[in-house]
Amino acid sequence: MNFLMKKFKILKIIFIYIIVTSLILFLSASLTSCCNINYFVDKLNELRNKTTTGSYNTTDSSNSVEDTSTSESTVSSVSDSSSVISDDSSIETLQNSDTSNTDTSGTDKAAAGKKMNFVIEYYFDISGDTSKIDFITTIPNDYEYRQEVSGINYSISPNRIFTDGPNKYAEFIIANPLSDFKLNITTILKIYEYDLERAMILKKDQTTEDDFSKYLVEEKYIEVNNPVIQNIDLVHTFTEYPLDHVEMNYDFVMKNLDYFGYNPGDIGAVQSLKNKGGDCTDYTDTFVTLCRASGFPARSIEGYPIDASDLTMGHNWSEVFISGYGWVPFDPTYDDNNGSSKDTTFKNLKNTYIYMSFIRNDTTLNNYHYYYYNYWGDNLKVDKKIYISMN
Repeated sequence: MNFLMKKFKILKIIFIYIIVTSLILFLSASLTSCCNINYFVDKLNELRNKTTTGSYNTTDSSNSVEDTSTSESTVSSVSDSSSVISDDSSIETLQNSDTSNTDTSGTDKAAAGKKMNFVIEYYFDISGDTSKIDFITTIPNDYEYRQEVSGINYSISPNRIFTDGPNKYAEFIIANPLSDFKLNITTILKIYEYDLERAMILKKDQTTEDDFSKYLVEEKYIEVNNPVIQNIDLVHTFTEYPLDHVEMNYDFVMKNLDYFGYNPGDIGAVQSLKNKGGDCTDYTDTFVTLCRASGFPARSIEGYPIDASDLTMGHNWSEVFISGYGWVPFDPTYDDNNGSSKDTTFKNLKNTYIYMSFIRNDTTLNNYHYYYYNYWGDNLKVDKKIYISMN
């Protein structure tokens, strides 16, 4: 009996020990769990704070990007406009953003522009007494896709600036000049590449003129009705595509004329064909005559190619109106004289041309070239020089 009682007490002690140990372990686990919960709660709060802070930073960064983008755009614009004066590539960049001279349709790219100061210097050599000089000169004007004039400065103020047809002029009346003097006309302009390939890209008529009759008829040096011209089979040849006929006229000039160098006298298309050659004026007269005889409006252009060895003499080339393409420039003289170079062909022209006149026989200049003057008094001589500086 006593043995059983002792055994029961031992079991009771063991049972109590087990219960107490279990309670201790349970309480310990509970405390650990509480600590882990607090840890995770702290971590969650930390992550939440970081996420909140990050969203503020993202917003700030977005605003910062906008500000930076605006700032860079402004600086870029200033940089382009300042660099355009000293770098041809910058000029092209500016032209890319210039919608007035850029066609952005299709795959067309903006034509590269060259910005320059173009100076015409007239030197008046006065011998004796002169009471009055009336001097008129052509000046450059805007010409769509070819050239853009941004300013003209005159060393002597003109009495008037006027237009007559497609030409622009400045007139100077000088009374009682006391000695020799100079007249400088400085034009700030940009010229663009324009040729048949460019016209084919743009595919625009580029003209508001409705009457082309004056560019089809005969005039002095453009002898459309002369038997020598009319007896050329070429002018009566039919081609399916008009452009092919213009090219045949061009090739005919290249084949039948040789460049003889500058000739100060004008001889016209017929005499040029008889001579089998001539200068740029003769090449142009012949090509324009053949085109008019073939039914294509054509005109003589007078101006200055900036890469010429002698700028003062000037140069003649031509334009032909082709439906769908408008007035397209051609220069058979440069093509033939340069041995059919890649720079100047039927389709391609170098970006070198400054346009001054579109009239072959200019009555405003009394049928002279570039300028004309009257004077009252003793003998007067005028010399011209051309200066070009690239900006």
